[in-house]
Amino acid sequence: MSEIEVLPRILILDREAVYEGPDGYLPLNVDAHEAVGKLLADYERALIVDMNGVRNNRPKLDFIRDFEKKSIWVDGGARMADNAIDLFIAGAEKVVLRTEILVSMDELRKAHELSDQLIFELDLADGRTINGTPEFQERRPEDLMKDVALIGLKSCLYLDKNGNVPSPSILHGLPDDFELYVGMLHQSDSARFEDSGIKGIIVDAKELV
Repeated sequence: MSEIEVLPRILILDREAVYEGPDGYLPLNVDAHEAVGKLLADYERALIVDMNGVRNNRPKLDFIRDFEKKSIWVDGGARMADNAIDLFIAGAEKVVLRTEILVSMDELRKAHELSDQLIFELDLADGRTINGTPEFQERRPEDLMKDVALIGLKSCLYLDKNGNVPSPSILHGLPDDFELYVGMLHQSDSARFEDSGIKGIIVDAKELV
């Protein structure tokens, strides 16, 4: 059986580790640097979501620099290609561009011309793309994945705010080496995705540190 990778996702706000509660962001009550270090020690890589970047397009690049040359994927709220390059320069191994924030598919193409280490994120609710531009809202997730695969991207994060996960059939028509991570889920969910074709599950750092 193919083993499912666990991709830990940690939110950083003003250089502090937080998690999303029902009424906003709450402190995780652990040192942010130590938390990321633990995730990198225990798992193959970590996904850092810089909430300053997501909210205001002002990621804390100095925090990212502290993990330069580590296997970190960074969602810094990149809206345009140039924003993504700033995150690479700061030390991100890969940069996430998400439908909720990205200006257009054209900006994704521009970013891919500058780096082949991009990851596309689908922001969803009950399987439907939320927020973002009509270009993303009006397309089915499987069609958007095919579009980004044609651009040349190899990985996609499928994040449904209501916890719904796609059928493995969503991978039909995609290249064999296209990698899909789904979330948000619990670490114990990994077994049910074995041999599904899905690369990994995304788990909140709150469960892992």
